Amino acid sequence: MKVILVKSIDMEALLVLMIGTVFLQISSAATPPNIEYSIKQCNENTCYNGGECVKNEEAQVWLCVCPPGYIDIHCLINTTSGACDLNPCANGGSCEPIARGDSLDDFTCKCPKRFRGLTCEEEVDTMASEFMDPCNPNPCYNGGLCDTPDLDVEGSTSVFTCKCPAGLQGQLCEQDVRECELYNPCENGGECQEFHGSYSCHCGARFTGENCQTHCFAPLGMEGRSILSFQITASSFLCSMLGLQKWFPSYARLNEQGLVNAWSPDDDDKSPWLQVDLSREMRVTGVITQGAKRMGVREFVMMYNIAYSTNGESWTFIKDPKTRQVKGFRGNNDNNTPVTTSLEQAITARYIRLWPKSCNIRCTLRMELLGCEMNAGCSEPLGMKDGYINDTQISASSTYRTFGFGFWTWEPQLGRLDQQGRINAWSADNADMFPWLQVEIVIDVGFC
Repeated sequence: MKVILVKSIDMEALLVLMIGTVFLQISSAATPPNIEYSIKQCNENTCYNGGECVKNEEAQVWLCVCPPGYIDIHCLINTTSGACDLNPCANGGSCEPIARGDSLDDFTCKCPKRFRGLTCEEEVDTMASEFMDPCNPNPCYNGGLCDTPDLDVEGSTSVFTCKCPAGLQGQLCEQDVRECELYNPCENGGECQEFHGSYSCHCGARFTGENCQTHCFAPLGMEGRSILSFQITASSFLCSMLGLQKWFPSYARLNEQGLVNAWSPDDDDKSPWLQVDLSREMRVTGVITQGAKRMGVREFVMMYNIAYSTNGESWTFIKDPKTRQVKGFRGNNDNNTPVTTSLEQAITARYIRLWPKSCNIRCTLRMELLGCEMNAGCSEPLGMKDGYINDTQISASSTYRTFGFGFWTWEPQLGRLDQQGRINAWSADNADMFPWLQVEIVIDVGFC
């Protein structure tokens, strides 16, 4: 709410006025109508703190239009410390601050007899009927109820308060804060919750962002290998076939292929675990688990627990929100079918540990973690696969031509994820000693 403050003019001011100088105090761009004063020239020393000197040649008026937070004829006084610090109430009015959140950034004026208005700037006839009752007509908006103290026979101060209906606030009930009631701003099933005149969205684990608009259920890099081998560790690993087969933790990647294609703990490890270091804190919302076949035997994890940490030292197990006991997650029923598990609540962690609790034959595991960057949206695809990035934005240092034929060329625009066809990727020319593929991003996407 912007309030126009006009300093009353006493007899001394009238004398100053008569000799040709005006001092008009105002804190907004509005100019009181029908006021004429003698002229004073605007110059660089007229208005301070970003105030703008405005001169009306016809009305012979100059004044300073002050920015928010400043008043005074030259915009010298800062009022941001409190709404009543400089008493904006004119004509002897008494200022009372009104709290908005944690600060006193609004006020109401208790006006003496003969004056009324938001800042007691208006002088009225004390016998006027509307002055006798400041609630007639009702100054409150949106169905607010006007309340006033008892009136005396000579008149009353113009103090009143508005009792606002639910979802409305402000001195005159002019602010509607019923976002959750009027419409749900939360997307993807997010729950809208009102709090102190505003709202927040409680998102499910798979979504994040202010309005739950960002999907947060993307692979974090086990299968795609953006998580490097040294970031995957374990309590132990199995050596079989006289030590020729080593089932390292780094093999615990979803859909890993080969004769040795998964992690398996040593037979003597009674409490095995597999740990993934994400290299930075991320939002984790799910897990995909998969077993493997070893020497023709199907091995897989049937039940497991999940612990997480931000520093690799202090660990927290995910618990059941109802029982508050460590939650057991169901794993696999065979050695090859991936099973996706969504977390009921997203966790923020750098380190994830999966603890197998019951297994078929051995606790052999391939896996993927699901989630997104803490900076919501930074793990979303930018358009190479779906074609949002068009062919003209993709270039390369060179292009390979099969047998030198122009109709079998491995062009840069073919370097898209999951590109199909006989020619389905970009490849550099054999003579290119420093090959590169370049993608132009034509908008600011804010890389993590």
